[in-house]
Amino acid sequence: MTKMVWKYSVDSGLFTRDIPKGSKILSVRWQVSQPQMWVLVDPMEETEERQFVAIGTGHKHEVLDLSIKFIGTFINPGFNEVYHLFEIDKT
Repeated sequence: MTKMVWKYSVDSGLFTRDIPKGSKILSVRWQVSQPQMWVLVDPMEETEERQFVAIGTGHKHEVLDLSIKFIGTFINPGFNEVYHLFEIDKT
């Protein structure tokens, strides 16, 4: 088993990504013109749909009342806005 680090784009609000099973999210940062997350993956694993939400500081969102896991905080340097990335636990 050889693991790799892959990069996935982050959207504002609610979004999903197909990520290999058992992957671990390492970090989230702003890169060039869009936020990205870096994920440690086993590229030989099947993918699964994982659901995320990026929410600005002080913003309300109904998913904050669900079972969520904090991933990280990132800043939009062009507008000096701060966002927080969470993964929604489907279990």
